[in-house]
Amino acid sequence: MSYELFFYNSSDDDDEVNSELTIFIEACQTAYEASKPKIQRSQIERDCYGAHNRLVAAYFSENPQYDEATFRMPFRMSRKLFTNIVRKVTDYSPFFQQTSDYAGRLGISSLMKCTSAIRQMAYGAAPDALDEYLQMGATTTRDSL
Repeated sequence: MSYELFFYNSSDDDDEVNSELTIFIEACQTAYEASKPKIQRSQIERDCYGAHNRLVAAYFSENPQYDEATFRMPFRMSRKLFTNIVRKVTDYSPFFQQTSDYAGRLGISSLMKCTSAIRQMAYGAAPDALDEYLQMGATTTRDSL
């Protein structure tokens, strides 16, 4: 079955069709814009740099606040094993590597993402349970798991 297209050479017909088509397209765009939901997102300011610094000072600095025995309680493993896991996971997965956003701000560190994942596995915690401790949103916490 073949289809043939017929073109009319009348410029009056073309102008009429074009103007009706333009009106139709504008009406469709207006209706589409009106139908889109208006989502107001609120930005939550988190102190992820401060949380990272507190985490390092408490457990991972040269002179940490807590000793090896105290480290084992919340993480349920040795500090050496934990840092080895962080290193291997960071080398393997680009998600865990700390990157900058388009504004040039550094994102959440690999240490914090791994801490979040391991604490969730160790305690069976919900993703938003670590929000205050690590200053990470539930989505990032869930993705790190």
